[in-house]
Order: sequence, then C-alpha cells, then structure tokens
Amino acid sequence: MKFVKYMGYLALCLLVMSCEEFEDDSYDFSNSLPQFVELSSGSDVTATPGDTVTVNVRVRENLFSDINVGWETTGNLTTSGTVVIPRDNLSTSFDLILPDTPGEATVTLVSVDNGLSLGRPNAASSAISRKILWE
Repeated sequence: MKFVKYMGYLALCLLVMSCEEFEDDSYDFSNSLPQFVELSSGSDVTATPGDTVTVNVRVRENLFSDINVGWETTGNLTTSGTVVIPRDNLSTSFDLILPDTPGEATVTLVSVDNGLSLGRPNAASSAISRKILWE
C-alpha cells in the first residue's frame, strides 16, 4: 500500500512539473496571413510581335464565391479589364494580343473584391505586376 501511495505522489509531481514547461507557449492563430491574389508567373514575359500572351492570376486557397480581379496594362499596350476566379478554383487567366510592332508593357493587378489583398502582404515582391517585352 505504501508503494501505491508513493507511485501516486510521484505521478502527481511529474504531471505538475511537465505542465509548467508549456505555460508560456502561445498558439495564437488570430494573426494569420490574409487571403491574397497574385500573378502566377514570377518573371518577365518575352514574346514576338503579334503573339497572344496568357496571364495567369491565382489565389492561395479555395473560396466559396467568385473573385473579381481588375487589371490594366501600361506602356506600348494600354488596355484594362476584369477577370473572374470562379468559386472553388485557385486560378484563372486572360489573354493579351500584342501589337505587330516591337514594344514593352507592364500588366498590373489593380483591384480585387471579397476583402482580399493584392499580392502577398509584407513581401518585397508582391507579384502584382509583370513586364511583357516583344521584339
């Protein structure tokens, strides 16, 4: 009987001591990375005059509603539009038809709905614009 009391006391001490080790750990997930929309390709696009260039837009996780993303191009090709990432999809794309003369342009994401942000928050390269060169 004395042995059982001793083992019970020892188990209680071990239990109390082991709980104190994790007392200061924080598992706070309230400051997680918010949803964002970005361009899929990370590099400049090189093409030839008259080509059609496909621009891919992606989101990090599936959402349960459509996401409208506004875009525009500046430079030797000036156009703009909106593309929709359909619900339960991670990406979509749109095509740009390049002029027959050499030039360069920059395609930039300019707006997004559903409370998402453009590009990765707090990242140096936010992946919301890409240069397109055609010669």
